[in-house]
Amino acid sequence: MFLAALAAMAQTRMSVDSCMRYAANHNLDVRAARISLSDSRLDQQSALASTLPSVGAQIGAQFSFGRSIDPATNTYNNLRTFGNSYGLSISVPLFTGGSLVNDFRSARAAKRQAESEVDAQRDNASIAALDACVNLLYCQELSKIMDAKHRESLDALKQTRRMKELGLKSAVDLSQSEAQEADDDYCLTSALAQLRSAELKLKSAMNFPLADSLSVEMPATGAATVSNGLLAADNPLLRQAEANVETQRLNALSARGRLMPSIFLNAGISDYYYSHQGQTNESFGRQMDVNFGQYVGVSVSIPLFDGLSRINGYRKARNRYVAAQIALERQRLHRLLASRHRPRQLCQRDCEDGAQGRCRLGGIRSGATQIRRGTDGRARPAQKCRQLVCFASRTRALPFAIRRETSPRQLLHYKQNL
Repeated sequence: MFLAALAAMAQTRMSVDSCMRYAANHNLDVRAARISLSDSRLDQQSALASTLPSVGAQIGAQFSFGRSIDPATNTYNNLRTFGNSYGLSISVPLFTGGSLVNDFRSARAAKRQAESEVDAQRDNASIAALDACVNLLYCQELSKIMDAKHRESLDALKQTRRMKELGLKSAVDLSQSEAQEADDDYCLTSALAQLRSAELKLKSAMNFPLADSLSVEMPATGAATVSNGLLAADNPLLRQAEANVETQRLNALSARGRLMPSIFLNAGISDYYYSHQGQTNESFGRQMDVNFGQYVGVSVSIPLFDGLSRINGYRKARNRYVAAQIALERQRLHRLLASRHRPRQLCQRDCEDGAQGRCRLGGIRSGATQIRRGTDGRARPAQKCRQLVCFASRTRALPFAIRRETSPRQLLHYKQNL
């Protein structure tokens, strides 16, 4: 019954690496980080375009009536006049205190920071999927063990009932067998519930469709290597902190540049056409030739007082730069501590796995020689005792066996990020 249910559930089988890769590409946090990266690219393009000259064109039309100024004689009249104006202007920033250049450099550093954020979210999604896979593998194997133990209890219960009918077993023995079968049935039901919960947790980490069934293949021994390109080659959190320091430093320089005068070169051309209603007017071409004008000039903008917004903006940018340096130092300290603690922890797990394997082997061997006696004084077969001891030993050693196959992935990830 359990094997049929498990086969129905396991319609989609994926390896651990496939689950990690799927999570790295479909996780919601990764997708949100990619949107932020796209915004950073657009900000960099905008910052680059702001260093280029600004070009604008103007076209206007107006109709005046009553007392107005004659554009030809510059005197007052009472005529109705229709006019068109045309203009083209260009403004070139000559000096802005370095704010435009620093804005572009800051946007470029912010883009690198966003790229590091994407790598960090991909790593987080991959490691979360790995942990969920370990939990699902444990629940899958535990469910198989509990199913085998429950089937063994059912066989023992049938045998006890038959022996009671023959007078070889008492009612007490039958009650004990029924209690054991009920306990094993409860353990199997609990294991299946844990299996469903672990599957939902893995689907959530991977952003896998909840309506589809999913199961994970047990990795083969010696095949626990992370696929190339799945995890970042270096620490993305450290790269993100370094890029943030550079971004805040350039923002502070840009804010300081806004305290300085700005110099712009301005140039343009203009033209005008007018028509008095009820009078004879010069042709459009003649007026466009006569009224055509050109100009060129240099403008200087000096910030004298603007409510302390510029100076306070510079001070806040400088404070953010110091805060980014502190965050970088904290990240480096965390990296140093992890470089000394995490590999030792994983190596300790390997030692625990080896010791647990030896305990499991010893339990199986000792189960072959133990003979338990029932209330009627009859000896239980050694094979039955060996199976019970083997069930208990496999259950205890199961987390260590799965962890032994997946720990090289975690160790490789932490080595790459140190």
